[in-house]
Amino acid sequence: MASPPSRTRTATVSPPPPVETGHQADLWGRIMFTNNREPKDARFKDDTGTPVNWIHPSLAKRFKLDVEQLEDRDVRDFIDFQGKRYRAKQVVWFTMMGRGQKTYWDKYYIASERSNIDVILGEGFVNANGRARDVCETAPHAAPARNSDHDQIKTKEAQTDSVAKELAEKKKRKMQRDREAKSKGDASKSHKKER
Repeated sequence: MASPPSRTRTATVSPPPPVETGHQADLWGRIMFTNNREPKDARFKDDTGTPVNWIHPSLAKRFKLDVEQLEDRDVRDFIDFQGKRYRAKQVVWFTMMGRGQKTYWDKYYIASERSNIDVILGEGFVNANGRARDVCETAPHAAPARNSDHDQIKTKEAQTDSVAKELAEKKKRKMQRDREAKSKGDASKSHKKER
């Protein structure tokens, strides 16, 4: 009896999935203000591993965003970006303007000081609006928010130098006026003595 022909299965090998490096190209959004202040650019990334949006505390402070303290019942614990437990007690609300001048109003938790982010769009945002690469610009409209510290320092130094020069000029003019007044006073005294 002949054995049935063997059936050989050929395994199809799929290429391995791309490795997630965690690195995304810089993507930019504009943080808009309701009180007619100039909008500010910030780096945005997305992370579907977190359910909420995040903003670095220095950015919230620099942009003078209205920080809202959470009620005790609303305070949430998270694992921060270094794997440590972090209790989020503050949030800010703002409008981000992205690609095509489309705007997105949302809540952003204040991240820990240790975090190495500007703004993170969480899973809720991504599910509702799309990934950062889909909603953000590829270049800032102006100087980057967190990299502008050097420029801000130079501007402050220039302003300080300008104020110092102006004060020195005022002091010089005052001293000149005082000398002129003194010499006029001395001249009138000598004129009175001659009489």
